[in-house]
Amino acid sequence: MSNTTVTPRMRSYGWNTHFVATSRAFHFAGVYQHHDNAFLTFRDIVDELRLCFELPDSTKKEDSWNDIAFGLDKRNRNNSDLAIFVKEEELDTVVPSLPSPDAQERAVVRYHVVRHGQCNLPEGSSLEAHLKASCATHIPRPERRHDPRYLPPKKASEDTRVAKMPFRRRAKPRTGSQSPKREHSGSVSPDKDGEETQHISDMIVPVTEDINRTYAQRIMDSFRSSVMVSAKRCAVTRKGQSWCISPAIGPSLQACHIVPQQQFHVYPDSSNGQDMQFSSRRLHEAWLSTWAPANGILMMSHIHEFFDARLFSIHPETFRIRAFVPYDAILDYHGSIANVPQDVDRAALAHHYDMCCIENMAANMLLPELTTTLTSRAATSGTNSPFTARSDLPATPGPDTSGDPPKRKRIIKDASEKGPDQYHQDGSVDARERKRQRVDVFNVEDTERIREMRFDSYITSYNCQNFLAEVDFELGKLVDYGE
Repeated sequence: MSNTTVTPRMRSYGWNTHFVATSRAFHFAGVYQHHDNAFLTFRDIVDELRLCFELPDSTKKEDSWNDIAFGLDKRNRNNSDLAIFVKEEELDTVVPSLPSPDAQERAVVRYHVVRHGQCNLPEGSSLEAHLKASCATHIPRPERRHDPRYLPPKKASEDTRVAKMPFRRRAKPRTGSQSPKREHSGSVSPDKDGEETQHISDMIVPVTEDINRTYAQRIMDSFRSSVMVSAKRCAVTRKGQSWCISPAIGPSLQACHIVPQQQFHVYPDSSNGQDMQFSSRRLHEAWLSTWAPANGILMMSHIHEFFDARLFSIHPETFRIRAFVPYDAILDYHGSIANVPQDVDRAALAHHYDMCCIENMAANMLLPELTTTLTSRAATSGTNSPFTARSDLPATPGPDTSGDPPKRKRIIKDASEKGPDQYHQDGSVDARERKRQRVDVFNVEDTERIREMRFDSYITSYNCQNFLAEVDFELGKLVDYGE
């Protein structure tokens, strides 16, 4: 299987409907709308704009995407089949697209996104007429909206308060004659016979969980067998049934996680978007949910790869397959109904669908790189910080951090009692010594903090956020039960 990475530029290049803002026509978003099987409406576009972007002139009390209209660009006005101006009461109109004989050279429809109020202009008036009548105004340049659920495809959180990889092997020192080995991506991949293989070393678990290797392997094996109980063909291609009585399914069929196991902490639940990342109980339930059969769909290996890369998704209500890019390997199934189990978790499907919308519609406007800022903020304060994307999670603390805490703290003290050769003439500590000392401090304090967080019967200075998050999580479940 090819390991070609789908870049944001590749996603935006697949758009055949562009959306622009400001009087200078800033191109900020777009979608792919299949010409022969079009079902996206302008109302769908508004919902996706609301999911991906914010307008700087909006307030918390007002929805920044209310009273939105779409005006056709001048260059597309020679086509009478395209809607010239789409007002709020006409948002259920299907978004038009033009036929493209060559997938690599698409015909593009371009719409200006504007605010629109009460007007008396006749039907079919142009964008310029609405702007001149002052019933329409250009929207300001949108800003990329931060969604705390979002992580790039196949990436895990780097937040050490959330997850760990307890079975990852520690890297050994490499000699100059050895070449670096390729690391596992953390996703399911087929072996030479097309069967899926999952490496237990890639399993990610909540940071407070103590899971042995045998139990972890049983959870992993159970997921595949449970998904195959209710399906024997690919949910998209409807192919893959074996020609033999046993096994009942053919080669290259894989049990696909709808919400990736690397991103278990964002599994949708009763928190309704509230930040409960410190609740170990919520993390535990979310982790179990990612390995539940309701979070699984049977797919052919290459379809599985497209699904994980967010090139297509399955609508959580209609089960209709939507291609987000004009890739011919997917277009044959665009618009068809996926054959998913009746007990599939629709909330998990909705999460995947939302992530596909963000990944593709907002491909032109990337989130700023805040990894360094957020990491330093998390280390120095108790405030919440958004999850950042990274695949190389730290391994479980090793045996060198166990034992009597006072004895381990002596390491730090010894570092400060070094001879005068550790100091420069200006009295500053050698940079290498300071770096080693900071690492020792982090190991001791971080390990103690994690241990304190596991005692949830009373509040300590370490577990206060975790304790209150547990209370909020349990109260939230009671509210849901009462409804």
